[in-house]
Amino acid sequence: MNDRFILIFDPWCGWCYGAHPGLQRLRTALPHAEFELLPSGLFCRPERPDALRREYFWQADQQIATRTGQPFSMHYRERILGDAEQIFDASLATHAWFLLSQAAPQHSLDVLHAVQRLRYVEGDVSIDAHAALGERYGLDSASLARQLAGPWPDALHQLVARARQLMQQQNIQGVPTLLARHGNSLHAVSNQQLF
Repeated sequence: MNDRFILIFDPWCGWCYGAHPGLQRLRTALPHAEFELLPSGLFCRPERPDALRREYFWQADQQIATRTGQPFSMHYRERILGDAEQIFDASLATHAWFLLSQAAPQHSLDVLHAVQRLRYVEGDVSIDAHAALGERYGLDSASLARQLAGPWPDALHQLVARARQLMQQQNIQGVPTLLARHGNSLHAVSNQQLF
């Protein structure tokens, strides 16, 4: 395998969260590999899923857990999926990932996993929970909370646009997608490598 990769993801995509152990194996096998992460913005449009759709999410999450070993907690089921008023929108999580990754670019995969665990393990997708992650990466949580309450920076919009452009060019329909770079060309890595 090549040692330069692009990961296209959404932090609220269950399969993206499920890919973490496979990505860790890849990082262990290729310790000098470079990963560029691009958020797709797939779930960055507010919606309020009905009970049937929330139950579908839980069933799909259980399949992901069985296949990958990633935990989906009862906190997540009760506080996130069990709350009929919960808005389904990954915009805050994507924003948090971006700001934290800017502070610690060498840890962008770890930052992604930390953001994902807020949802799937802690069952807390608040601004305060995301801002508290800042201390791990040398950021003041109060300052980070203020940034998270504001609009996305232009640079984040540009990353999402780049992800979508690559998805169109590579005829990619969903996430996660891992692309390997060979010189100037890219090819999709089989998801069997991740799961």
